[in-house]
Amino acid sequence: MIDIKFIRENPELVKDNIKKKGQDEKLPLVDKIHELDKQWRAARVEADNLRAERNKISEQINQAKKEKSLLMLF
Repeated sequence: MIDIKFIRENPELVKDNIKKKGQDEKLPLVDKIHELDKQWRAARVEADNLRAERNKISEQINQAKKEKSLLMLF
């Protein structure tokens, strides 16, 4: 099995190797894999950003609760 990192960094080399083996019907798969990998990586970045935002908001909520607790003591 080929590592996705290798396909990402060397798509033309992978295609040339497929051609040498006479498996031309698999050539479109390299482009498809490359495109799906790009989409997956973009979705991963978006998920990471959303998770960071959620954590930031959660921390703000906790701070607000602490401040409210301190105000109730006085």
